[in-house]
Amino acid sequence: MLRFEVEINGERSCLAGVAEFGVLTAILSWVKIPEMIAKEGEEARKLDLHVGGLTENNGGEAHVTWLNRDLLCRR
Repeated sequence: MLRFEVEINGERSCLAGVAEFGVLTAILSWVKIPEMIAKEGEEARKLDLHVGGLTENNGGEAHVTWLNRDLLCRR
């Protein structure tokens, strides 16, 4: 089994895994575009983390999401 253990600020946020076959992704996205600045001000930006994948499920495939989080939001 392949697994990603994701920690944010020293705390486990998720443990994602797939068996022998599948897809496991961890995507970190940062965005700052002029349209965001015009609408929200100079500090407007996004930093998101997505952990997901594709697993086998009863002879088919299933998309799964373990984590989808805005990292700039104070939690």
